[in-house]
Amino acid sequence: MKQLTITAASHLLIGLLGLTVWVVSLASIRKENQFGHPLRGIFWFTLAIVCLCAVVLFADNLERVRALEIISRRVQAMVLGS
Repeated sequence: MKQLTITAASHLLIGLLGLTVWVVSLASIRKENQFGHPLRGIFWFTLAIVCLCAVVLFADNLERVRALEIISRRVQAMVLGS
């Protein structure tokens, strides 16, 4: 159950960040277009969001690996104990 909660939270966070990028990008395009640099802010903001999403996905996969290690140890103990 904990694994499902972490996965759902990760996907929700990525969705919210994607929506935030979209809204801020629209505002940024309008503001930066006045100064002649329409894409510079969007590039850095998008890069920051992508890096944050990568960290979240890495943490999610790390949790999966830990859960599989626990299951693997239990199965190994059952097999060797029999």
